[in-house]
Amino acid sequence: MIWWILILAFLLRLVTLDQSLWLDEAINVLAAKNLSWFDFVARYPIGDFHPPGYFALLWPFTRIFGFSEIAVRMPSLLLGVGTVYLTYLLGKKLFDKKIAGLAALFLAVGPLHVFYSQEARMYSLAAFSVALSSYFLVKWVKGEPWARWAYLISAVLVFYSDYVAYLIFPAHLLYILFIERKIMKEFILSWVSAFIFFLPWAVTTFPQQFLEGQKASLALPGWKQVAGGANFRDLSLVWVKTLVGRVSFEDKRIYAGVVGALSLLWGVGGVRGILGSWGKLGKEYLLLFFWVGVPLTMAFLISFFIPMLSYFRMVFILPAFYLLAAFGFSRLPKHIFRPSVLLAVFFSLTFLGIYYTNPKFQREDWRGAVAFVESKLDDNSTVLFESNSKFSPYVFYSNDSSNVLAGLAKIPAGSNKDVQNLNVLLQGKHEVYLFEYLVDITDPGRFLEKELESNGFSKSQVYDFAGVGFINFYRRL
Repeated sequence: MIWWILILAFLLRLVTLDQSLWLDEAINVLAAKNLSWFDFVARYPIGDFHPPGYFALLWPFTRIFGFSEIAVRMPSLLLGVGTVYLTYLLGKKLFDKKIAGLAALFLAVGPLHVFYSQEARMYSLAAFSVALSSYFLVKWVKGEPWARWAYLISAVLVFYSDYVAYLIFPAHLLYILFIERKIMKEFILSWVSAFIFFLPWAVTTFPQQFLEGQKASLALPGWKQVAGGANFRDLSLVWVKTLVGRVSFEDKRIYAGVVGALSLLWGVGGVRGILGSWGKLGKEYLLLFFWVGVPLTMAFLISFFIPMLSYFRMVFILPAFYLLAAFGFSRLPKHIFRPSVLLAVFFSLTFLGIYYTNPKFQREDWRGAVAFVESKLDDNSTVLFESNSKFSPYVFYSNDSSNVLAGLAKIPAGSNKDVQNLNVLLQGKHEVYLFEYLVDITDPGRFLEKELESNGFSKSQVYDFAGVGFINFYRRL
């Protein structure tokens, strides 16, 4: 059965894999294309604030398979399918084949996991690494001595995948404290040994990343809303997005109703089954509770100081969630079990279908926006960004980005002085396509628009592209 589930997981992650790259993906891909392996792995991440593992994987992959949307996302897709398989293996170790297969099926159709298995970023690698290390930890606890070394290697992979994924280590520590204290010394030694392999990065590059992150946080306070803070909204979004993926509803009452109904389904199926079988649960299953609870709790507390509680950073807890849910569903009465599972899978596939067919819920349509604008450009027109640099997705999709200009001298713009000298910048130009992308972060006072108008330009049309937002067409009077 697992092979059919893996084939399903692969196919679901293949659908719409060629959608347009969004900002962070395009930044990665352009850097991989233009930099040497050493510069991309050792220097580029300083401004990206992530460990180098994903970059070390992406660079050689693109050299072999190219830079198309499908090629650059394929590593994440394969890691996503690998995580589904690891979930199955964990389920067999902790429960049985029935629960293992059910958990793997839930993850295979899970809308949030599908989305981030299609992203040319490190989140799929982090989920795979955490699942791999957890699997080898369980094997080690269950008396397979060689798994100690496998755990060490997989812990190194976690260290190099994503900083937020490190929150799995306290969960593992609690697991050892409750389950097998006699291997505590060996566990700590393996942990320290894994960190030694990461030490060169931690000593040389992480301090630079931290300083750059602090500077960016101070310079662009709006980014804190993206990074995730210690508040109920960001915490609840982890649950909401696990159920519906990237899909949302403009009518908040409908949104609340859908989430409430799904919460009831998963609550009846998962929580009721777990609570009803609590006395039958052995201590070894505590790993799953720690795997979900500890990272969420710690991310919430840390976010009071360093924002990190974003649902997409928590993708690595999904295997544990679905394993717990599968155990809960399996303990339901037979006449409830099958319809509950079918409903859960049906709704996951429904939200995937909405994601596949509605561009609003897909990634930023830079490919369409660039193609449209470039079809309009001539010698008298130009493209202007609400930024102090050209946006990477535009450069990636552009046939010629020489006619693209950064409208700001400094971000965030705090006054007209932070806007470029438009008399010089737009000399000989009578038409401007102004991208509003990220304007609330880079130019919340809309000083660039005001300067355009004071230089004789008037807004005559507005175009809208999914994710990219508004493109304002200005013509000089």
